[in-house]
This record gives sequence, structure tokens and C-alpha cells, in this order.
Amino acid sequence: MMARVIALGMLAVLTLLLGCNPCKEEIWNSIPSPDRQRVAVTVMRDCGATTGEVLSVNIRPAGSSKLSAENNALVVKHGYAINASWKDATTLAIECHECVAKEITAKRDNIGPVHIIYDLP
Repeated sequence: MMARVIALGMLAVLTLLLGCNPCKEEIWNSIPSPDRQRVAVTVMRDCGATTGEVLSVNIRPAGSSKLSAENNALVVKHGYAINASWKDATTLAIECHECVAKEITAKRDNIGPVHIIYDLP
């Protein structure tokens, strides 16, 4: 029994050292801005039983595949129906009528030159 616990511990350490990411990211939606300079990406991130799933709207430059936390306009615990739409090249509207206010963990009004307007509870 002890040998099994040690083996599992070593496997966990090796996994961390080798950079294996236990989280799964799934892109739910990707919407280019009208000028095609940016993309609003809705992403579900699930890291397993230790942390719950998180849904975010990330604004990134067109042509980039990098999702960085500093570009998250909205982050919500759980998978709610979020609708993001561009009003113009620098204004993004995000609505989520099902979202629960206490489960919104991040909400930014601007990401670079993009202004974000919200319709949330």
C-alpha cells in the first residue's frame, strides 16, 4: 500500500515537472471584431475535481492563439450561456442573464482599446 502511495506521488511530481497541464480548455465561441483586428473568444476551462469549471470571455489580437488571463474581460464560475457581440471595432457587449452575481470572479471595463459593456444580473 505504501509503495503504491509513493509511486502515485512520484507520478504526480513527474507530471508537474514535465509541464503536463491537467486542465482542459474548450472554445465555445470565437467572434472577430468588425475590423478583424481582434477576436472575442468564449472559453470553458475545466481543471478537474479540485477546482470547478470556469467560463471566460477573452479578447486577443487576431491571428494569436494565446489566451492570457490579463485579456479576460469576464470570468464566471460554471458554464452559463454568455453572449458576446461586437457593437463596433472597439466596443464589445457581453450579456449573461443566467449568471449569478456572486459567481463572477472578474469583470473588466477595458482590455486595451476595447471598451466592454455588460448586461448581467
